[in-house]
Amino acid sequence: MRLAWPIKALVSVGSLIGLLWVVPLADIGAAIRSLPLQVFLGAVAVFLLGHLGAASKWRLLASQPARAPYGRWVEAHFTGLFSNLYLPGVAGGDLVRAGWLMRESRDKEAIAAAALADRLIDLVALILLACAGVAAIGTRQANSEWWLLATAAGAVAIVSGVGLILPRLFERSRFPVLRRLSAAAEAVLRRPRHLLTALVLSVAIQATFVSLNAWLGLAVGVRPGLSAWLFAWPLAKLVATLPVSIAGIGVREVALVTLLAPFAVPAAAATAVGLAWEAVLISGAVAGWSLLRLRVALAARREVLHR
Repeated sequence: MRLAWPIKALVSVGSLIGLLWVVPLADIGAAIRSLPLQVFLGAVAVFLLGHLGAASKWRLLASQPARAPYGRWVEAHFTGLFSNLYLPGVAGGDLVRAGWLMRESRDKEAIAAAALADRLIDLVALILLACAGVAAIGTRQANSEWWLLATAAGAVAIVSGVGLILPRLFERSRFPVLRRLSAAAEAVLRRPRHLLTALVLSVAIQATFVSLNAWLGLAVGVRPGLSAWLFAWPLAKLVATLPVSIAGIGVREVALVTLLAPFAVPAAAATAVGLAWEAVLISGAVAGWSLLRLRVALAARREVLHR
């Protein structure tokens, strides 16, 4: 376990070095320099708004979200997002954000169950968007899209099955904490309307991020069409969620270059968009966490002054 972080850091660094070795660095630099600053800042702003919605989605899935104000859920969400910058895989950030709320809640299992459901719903949303991309591309460029759709349908079934089976397995566990987690997960499953609302929100948020990447692509001269982005970006993000790298850095760019190659997107331009998105992600996570820390500091100062 102690070697996990260095190995994943090595995967991220090695992926980036390998990509930069194959793709001319001068071409990547030229594409990045063509990105207007206002486009980048606009992408960061929309990214932050998207994650405010993601915090709402997570809160919606909890059995009694009113136990903590919305601001606390936002604070926990952005703390987890910031943690993803240095923790291996998205699971680390999920643990951090859930732990942040658990400090003040007596219903810790409900928070954990909501976090797990939130992650599974996001995976389903990404697969559905990739399916939409394949369907939009049609037979013009994806002659074998039928097996891609079948694979995606199977992936949705597997992810959904995990969400349904895990509570049953935990229910029979000899560990009390797992049995309590099972009961909390069952409470989430008994509210299908909330699950469906969360899925719609997740699809909307991830589709917004797809559009942001298409916008960044347009700014650097990448025009494969929105359907290509619907196909490539969710799959690249799914690859990035695998626990093999640090925050998906490196593997996301390699996946994006590979997936956009059939659409005649130059590797340098695809790499530039991938790196620009990494910059948006890092800037948004740091900005969101910093603003929340400032808010906490100001609130503490006001409390001291009022004493």
